[in-house]
Amino acid sequence: MTRFLTLALWLIPCMAYADAAADLRDGSVIFWRGGPFARPISNQTGSDITHSAIVLYHAGTPWVYEALPPCVRKVPIGKYLEQLK
Repeated sequence: MTRFLTLALWLIPCMAYADAAADLRDGSVIFWRGGPFARPISNQTGSDITHSAIVLYHAGTPWVYEALPPCVRKVPIGKYLEQLK
């Protein structure tokens, strides 16, 4: 039987991005707080989580998938983490 493990990470500004990338496994979910639409999202959901993405490995390389209207994008983990800085 295959177990699907999800690792929930809270990415906060003081966290070292290299440390975060090292902990990401296939199926990891990344949760965000804040961002340009934080207030309307928080008002509607009652949560401080405003965005999420998932990490999936292809040929041993981690990729991040996230929905950003009007599409879902696939980004290499290094580029994704660099964009968060």
